[in-house]
Amino acid sequence: MKTKDTEDTEDTKEIELNRDVELRSKILGLSGEYSGGCESFEIGVAQLKELFDNNFIEPLSRHNDAPENEEILGFMEAYPDFKAGGYAVSPERHDYRVSIDRISLHRRPTPDEMIEFTQMCRYADEFQCDLTGCFAWFD
Repeated sequence: MKTKDTEDTEDTKEIELNRDVELRSKILGLSGEYSGGCESFEIGVAQLKELFDNNFIEPLSRHNDAPENEEILGFMEAYPDFKAGGYAVSPERHDYRVSIDRISLHRRPTPDEMIEFTQMCRYADEFQCDLTGCFAWFD
């Protein structure tokens, strides 16, 4: 399934997204009440890995200038205290998907975390990485 978030390249491998909304909602901690057709979430690396393992997210897709989903997963596997946030699109819509549009850390980052986070999120529309934590949002 190609979404507007998927970059159109020769390397893009479209996958058939899993339509098991009950399982997707459980993984993401969603209520199933889609305001405006979407519901927001914030998850850790274990839940993100579950999304990949169950084909709820396209590995090479990205939200605008955000890193590709598989790059975010690799980063979070290396730095598991970070959280990925975004939105899940209702199964009622033709553009059903999970999109990651923000990455955050809710504690003081290590120097390595600051460097890697800054490198990966350098194109964020909102960016903060200091001694209080890290946050990047991609509009």
